[in-house]
Amino acid sequence: MHTKPDGTVSRLWWMNPYQRTLAGIYGDILVLDVSEGRNLYDYYLTSFIVVDGEGSSWNIAHTISEQQDEHTFCWMFRQMNKHLSTLKFTAVFPDRGSGIDAAIREAWPNIFHGLCLWHVQKNITENLSGLLNVNYVHFKNEFWEVYRMGSPDSFEIAWQRLLNNWPEAVPYLMDNLYPDKEKWAWAWVGTRFLAGIKTTSRVEAEHKNFKLIGLGRGTNFNELFDLLMDRSQEQKHQDFLKRYRVRQVLRLC
Repeated sequence: MHTKPDGTVSRLWWMNPYQRTLAGIYGDILVLDVSEGRNLYDYYLTSFIVVDGEGSSWNIAHTISEQQDEHTFCWMFRQMNKHLSTLKFTAVFPDRGSGIDAAIREAWPNIFHGLCLWHVQKNITENLSGLLNVNYVHFKNEFWEVYRMGSPDSFEIAWQRLLNNWPEAVPYLMDNLYPDKEKWAWAWVGTRFLAGIKTTSRVEAEHKNFKLIGLGRGTNFNELFDLLMDRSQEQKHQDFLKRYRVRQVLRLC
């Protein structure tokens, strides 16, 4: 926990023992995202998720924070490093933002940092749909053809063709997407084991679950903590039932 000089909590990070075990077993790919409107004080809620061998998502840590800047994310990632004696993450998928990008470079310089394709698409739409107007759909289709190129060489050729065909989009494409091509383009991403993850949708789906269990603008911090721990216990129960069913099947065989 981190407090301000007046004693007010500015950020709080937690991981229970079961979540720590999950991180140790399944912590190859880490997915995280930030949610708003989940408590009475409008603090941000950041959730960290890993994926098991059967494609199921598991919550392994949470943070509530007053800010979502580089300093805050660095602090979060240091907590993760401190509480996991052997960090085995090989890739991390966050929302896109300059603060979180810089924090990943500082805390996990050797871990692959993938970009969420949903946010890539969202940012392209916000920046280019108005500029290209009725031609935007044609541009978007061509962009995703470039994304699917299977090798760096074929990507570069297709990318240059995209620039030639859409000169109005060149400033955005070159300033915002090309420098990070190895984080989103299939020619590079497709060569890595990423458990099928291309977006942060698993965390966003979990944030929707949080809303269903009662997290909202009327939730105080104690209630938020209790509800998230209840969710972790629910996942633990689901894990137990799955393992029990497997044992039963093996026993019958």
